[in-house]
Order: sequence, then structure tokens, then C-alpha cells
Amino acid sequence: MPLNAPERGRGIVSGHRVNIDLRLIHDGQRWVAGNERIAVSGSTLAELGENVKKALAETGGYPPGTKVTVRLRFDYDTIPNASWYRQFMPYYFDHLLSFETGK
Repeated sequence: MPLNAPERGRGIVSGHRVNIDLRLIHDGQRWVAGNERIAVSGSTLAELGENVKKALAETGGYPPGTKVTVRLRFDYDTIPNASWYRQFMPYYFDHLLSFETGK
């Protein structure tokens, strides 16, 4: 399946069409994002974002100039005993990364 093929759970978020979803965690030292196609990490969210862009470019799934929106969804199960603040987590942990490939 091509990287930009529609998958269940994708759609429009904050006015952006989501092209790809990645699971987001923090391993205690680095932010880590991935799915069945790519895996990247970075010491900061900014570095992680740049590494996501590079990884998608390396796949060849998007021609240069294509607008891509990546949804980074934090995996809440990585935080023990998080049930009391789970309602706030999407606000603090989920991220959208939008960019044009090749830039």
C-alpha cells in the first residue's frame, strides 16, 4: 500500500488532511515515532520532525512539492497509572507536522 493511501482513522484535523499516522513515545532519552513503514527518533520534538521529513523523503512515497501532514499520536500506555490525566493527554502530547516534501 502506498504511504499516502487512505487508512482507517485518517481524516481532517485542524484543517489539515492527515496523510500518515505515527505512534509517538518518549523512551526516557529520545522522542520516538513510527509505524509499520518507518521508525525515527530525535532528542527534541524539532529534531524528530526533521527526521520524520527525511525518512518520508527516503521512502519515495511522495513526489517533491507534495503537501504532507503527519499526525504523531502519543501512546498513552507508555505512562504507568496515567488514568487520572488521560483526558488531557491529546492536548499535551499529540502533534501535527505539516510540510512540503523536498523543502
